[in-house]
Amino acid sequence: MSETVISLNQSSSHRAGSTNNYDAADLRWIQFNFNYFKHTDGVLKLAQLILAIICMILASPAFLSGTHFFLFAIVLTFICTILWSVAHFLGIRDVLNLPINWSLSEFVNFFIASTLLFLASIVQLITWFGRSERVTGRNIAAGFVGIIDMIAYALSAYFLYLQYKFSKST
Repeated sequence: MSETVISLNQSSSHRAGSTNNYDAADLRWIQFNFNYFKHTDGVLKLAQLILAIICMILASPAFLSGTHFFLFAIVLTFICTILWSVAHFLGIRDVLNLPINWSLSEFVNFFIASTLLFLASIVQLITWFGRSERVTGRNIAAGFVGIIDMIAYALSAYFLYLQYKFSKST
C-alpha cells in the first residue's frame, strides 16, 4: 500500500509573478475592498441586486409559466451578481493566479444576463398584460422593474467592454 506525502515549504510559497507570500492555511490574502462599491461598477452591482430583490418580491409566487421563466432569469442573474460582488469585495480576482481574462469573462456574463433579462421581462409583460386578476398589477410592475434591471446589466456590460478594450490596447 503506497502513501502519498505532500509537503508544503512555507518559506517559498509564492505564486509566479506575484510578490505576496501567503500560507495556504491562513486567510491573510483576503482583503476587504470597500472602495469597490463606491465606484460605478460597484454601485451598478448593488443596484442590480436591489432591483432583482424587488423583482422577486413583486413576481412571487409564480402563477403563470411566463412568471416562472421571469423568476428563473432574475434568480440566476442575482446569484451570478452575488458571486461577482464577493469576488470583487474579497479581492479574489487579484489573488488568484489563473490565466483568465477577468474583464472579458465578466463582460460575457453581464451581456448574457442583460439579454436573458430582456427576454424574461418581455415575456413577463406579455403574460400579464390584458389580465384582470388580483395580482396583475404587481406582476406588470415586476416586468418593468426587470427592464430597469436589464438596463443596469447592459450598462455594466458596456463599462466592462470599455475596460476590456482599454486593457487590451495597453
